[in-house]
Amino acid sequence: MRQTTMRGTTSVGRRSLLGRLAVSALSALVVISCASPARQRAIDSQPAAGEVERPWGPLAVVPGPGGEEALIEGSLRVGDQCVLLDERGEDVLLIWPADRTRWDADSETITFESTTGEIVTLGDGDHVAFGGGGSSVEEGGQSAGAFVAGLDWVSPPAPECMVDTRWFVNELAK
Repeated sequence: MRQTTMRGTTSVGRRSLLGRLAVSALSALVVISCASPARQRAIDSQPAAGEVERPWGPLAVVPGPGGEEALIEGSLRVGDQCVLLDERGEDVLLIWPADRTRWDADSETITFESTTGEIVTLGDGDHVAFGGGGSSVEEGGQSAGAFVAGLDWVSPPAPECMVDTRWFVNELAK
């Protein structure tokens, strides 16, 4: 056994320290691999390589509740990338509040909770009326790019979904 010092630590002490670090790292690896069932479900639900995780599906979602109470009416168009409202032939991007909206990928439907607590399931082709508020380029609003850049998103709209008119859903009127 050599007892020469190397920066204040003997070579024996240094080997001992490296051994303890290796055992600690191995212990941490064992703990991580024996994670709880909830953690394992989260790991199992992660997208495969090359897949993009989309828990909100095609929904454009912002944090928190909506506000205004203006009315818009039309037919829902649920697609792979977008959820739009067909308002008399004009596409309107719908923006949903995260705290009261859920996406069901299996049925491709939206579950929305009204401000009164009523829960409604909405799907492609449903005729709806929403309370809320919106803007459009035509009415002096921002361009689509400026609009997207100016908001905090939970799930931003896909680029191909940006249309000149957008609506923040606050309430289901019909």
